[in-house]
Amino acid sequence: MKRRIARPLFAAVVIGVVGLTAQVVAALGPRVPDPIPELIAPGDVTVGLETVADGLLNPVGGVAAPGDKKHLYVVEQNGKIWSLDVHDDDAGEPRLFADLGAVGLNLGCFFINYDERGLFGVAFHPNYRRNGLLYTFQSQPAAGTPNRPANQCGVTVPDHDNVVTEWHVKRPRSSRATVDPTSAREILRIPHPQFNHNGGELRFGPDGYLYVSVGDGGAADDQGPGHSPG
Repeated sequence: MKRRIARPLFAAVVIGVVGLTAQVVAALGPRVPDPIPELIAPGDVTVGLETVADGLLNPVGGVAAPGDKKHLYVVEQNGKIWSLDVHDDDAGEPRLFADLGAVGLNLGCFFINYDERGLFGVAFHPNYRRNGLLYTFQSQPAAGTPNRPANQCGVTVPDHDNVVTEWHVKRPRSSRATVDPTSAREILRIPHPQFNHNGGELRFGPDGYLYVSVGDGGAADDQGPGHSPG
């Protein structure tokens, strides 16, 4: 008796799934033709990896300054930016270009060495070699609140602010140039509900505008404190 009941039930489930799949396919519309239908032939370009620096702490990005082909600027989550000489075979030790940790957060959540906040984006102005301007995206204490100790994440709403800041380098053409820590000019401040999902990429477009990527606010399914019901 159980087997006679199970077979029709299984068939009904299969038919239901097939019907649902057909509805989904119909809703998606006609299939887009494959723009490259033929197999791509192997090329003669060989790609390899070469270590240019080690010992960095949580590097999250690397950018070059306009007009400077000798250096790579590496961003660390803790607020430091390092200048690497990638022109010479003997690159030497990374040189500290900026230390913005003092204006950032005390990183570390949930009593473990983990965090999704910090310094994530750096973009040099297209005329950097002349005006010495660059921009950062960094997690900072929420406006009007003190910097909480590490491991106290998500206890208030918003958890922090994501801030885009303009900085100035006095001698941008110098190989020993550094960011002036007193030159900060706040461009944009966005309250962020949770400690995670911050985004942070910065890029200048061909139109001369600075483009900022932001995260979705954090928390599972964006349902945590600080998110709107809708």
